[in-house]
Amino acid sequence: MADVAAIEATTDGGSTWRSQSLPTVISELGAVSCPTLTDCWGSGLASTGGVVILSTAPTIESVSPTSGKPRTAVTLSGINLSGATAVSFDGTAAKIATDSATELATAVPAGAKFGEITVTTPLGRASSPAVFSVM
Repeated sequence: MADVAAIEATTDGGSTWRSQSLPTVISELGAVSCPTLTDCWGSGLASTGGVVILSTAPTIESVSPTSGKPRTAVTLSGINLSGATAVSFDGTAAKIATDSATELATAVPAGAKFGEITVTTPLGRASSPAVFSVM
């Protein structure tokens, strides 16, 4: 069976849940149960039935821009970024200007070096998909 695109749903509480790639098309997402903060199970309706594995962990999908000098505004896009408690550029703490479920605005901190951007939320920690270049 070939994998198909992942599905996405938003819970009543506002968290975004994204499934892993699935071998069948899920037409409707059912109840979700979370044994831990980062691992959730949900049942979905599909032509062959089955279980969908979901994750509530934060994910950084893109960074814009991908390089900059200290004080350059940076936008992180992804899922479950709301409620962020920390953001850092290769370990150097930065201030969070604003955050939502899908975006976090910050700026390159003084002293930052070439490396990953990480975000910490109550649901876990996410790293940027590529390194950020500090000029």
